[in-house]
Amino acid sequence: MREHRYDLGKVDYNGSGRRNCKAAITWRLEDGLFAMCAEIWNPRETDVYTFGQCVDTVAAYFPEDAKAQRMLAIWREWHLNDMQAGSPAQRAYLEALPVWPQYEEACRVLADAGLNPDPGYLHNGKPYAYGSAWLKRDLPADVLAEIESWSA
Repeated sequence: MREHRYDLGKVDYNGSGRRNCKAAITWRLEDGLFAMCAEIWNPRETDVYTFGQCVDTVAAYFPEDAKAQRMLAIWREWHLNDMQAGSPAQRAYLEALPVWPQYEEACRVLADAGLNPDPGYLHNGKPYAYGSAWLKRDLPADVLAEIESWSA
């Protein structure tokens, strides 16, 4: 799996008045599976100050960078698209709630709505019970093409 990197420039991460910490967004796309992370390095680039699921934190330093902001939007929607705990109907139901509940409450809420297990989504030949397996959410063709264009 090949990683790709978008170097954003340097930021004043420590509040020293100097932009001396390199920032970047890194992503992988393989067989329709998408993962993204971000990083901010110390001034000597010997270690990172922050790394991992901080794309929102890093992109906030670059509000005028349209590509970084678009990457942020796609990260929020599609990161780890092969690790979905709910069927499409279960996700839609939970997304319509004011706050996404924790696992046990989500199971109860979905059961009350007749969606746990989800009779309209079979997994291994049985109606899918929320959180019983990781499901893959396929990337739409336009999103897939956009992510691929970042590497060009």
